[in-house]
Amino acid sequence: LGILQLTVNMSGYDRKEDSPFRKPPVMPPDSDYKYKQFLQRQKGLRCTYSGKTVKACDNEYIGIALFGTGRIGNLYLQLLHRNPVVKLLYIVESTEKTIQQVQKQYESRKATVLHYDQRDVAFKDEKVQGIVIATPTSTHEEIVQEALSHKKAVLCENMVANDGDAIKKLYEEAKMNNLVLLSGLNRRFDPSVKNIYQRIQNHEIGKLQMVKTVNRICPLQSLEVLKNTAMTDELGIHDIDMICWILGEFPVKVMAVGHGNIPEVRDNHGIDTGLVIMKFASGVVAEIDLARYSPYGCDQRLEVTGSSGLLQSNNEVPINVALMNDKGMSCPPMYHSFVSRYRDSYLYQLDHFLDCVQGVDKPIILAEETVAVKRVAMAAEISLHTSNCVTLNWDSDDFSSLVKLHHGTTSPARRNSHDFRRNSHDDRSRNHFSKLGAPRRGSYDVFPEALH
Repeated sequence: LGILQLTVNMSGYDRKEDSPFRKPPVMPPDSDYKYKQFLQRQKGLRCTYSGKTVKACDNEYIGIALFGTGRIGNLYLQLLHRNPVVKLLYIVESTEKTIQQVQKQYESRKATVLHYDQRDVAFKDEKVQGIVIATPTSTHEEIVQEALSHKKAVLCENMVANDGDAIKKLYEEAKMNNLVLLSGLNRRFDPSVKNIYQRIQNHEIGKLQMVKTVNRICPLQSLEVLKNTAMTDELGIHDIDMICWILGEFPVKVMAVGHGNIPEVRDNHGIDTGLVIMKFASGVVAEIDLARYSPYGCDQRLEVTGSSGLLQSNNEVPINVALMNDKGMSCPPMYHSFVSRYRDSYLYQLDHFLDCVQGVDKPIILAEETVAVKRVAMAAEISLHTSNCVTLNWDSDDFSSLVKLHHGTTSPARRNSHDFRRNSHDDRSRNHFSKLGAPRRGSYDVFPEALH
């Protein structure tokens, strides 16, 4: 009886003192972004990339035409078909064989498949509000120009053109006609990268000192792509944008070295493996490790070092299971392709584009940033082939919109730096520009004509 009484008392004690029903509910951490999205959707809401809460779905569909169905194009096909606000109206391809394959796969989904020569049909259709471009970079300028001339919003994978002046003109036309033009620099939309960016904004690791990235891709691209595209342009440009976005400034010195390890690439005087080093006015040094073929998977890493700590994003794995036995420990390999590794970032980038088309958000990737990133990539390519360190001059006119955007703030890299404190008594316009971490005109005397 005594034991029974004790058991009952203990049971009552547990219910009274330790029951989770008597405690406040445990709230999800910010890092569990998928569960937070689920809770928002339960209320018929969702959050835009910039943090604005809007209704989850509108009654009106957004008509989209997709150009290109390669690896990225196929990923966009899947994402577009699954998006509740999208109606995919046209798919545009350039080869008959691909057209037949796409027609067979998507004939039941009411998307019209067009040859590239028939693209005017899509441009002239008033139901088409947006164009998603996933074709080779060399074709981007022509498609973007035609899309803007037909008053269509544009999401373009990678850069909208191969030339800085052309990029600027396209953005000016988009602005003049109040059209959305978004360059697909998708690393900004990756949850891990965005988390690092936000924590740097919160000063968690002090004054920034060094950034290291690894970008080695898999599977092997076609020989045609490897021969006809520059490594820093096609591959490194994403790292350049990510680093400059995180730091809030652009480099003043760029140096690159590389080699062709793949025989077919080397025979064509190409480079498939390289290292890009960038020096910033704030004192930060950045290193980009690039390889156009990684046999062990899609190797994607980011590390930012500060005066009081380090932030690191390591390779992600599709299945997080480890085996431990007498031979040691083993785990599944990393994601095989950037298509799977960055699927979430492509999804959030597409959502951001659709939000901009609907007018509930504004593009976070600005014209000045895109032009500047292209300029840095060109500097890296020049250094790669000349073995020279390229020094970049920046002018405040290059960043007029960014000065407004960062008004009253300081870039994370320049915050508390000696250079920034020393210039704190400069005139207002120069001080605002210094907050972007860019040097004044004339502060460096080397500027290759090829970069103009």
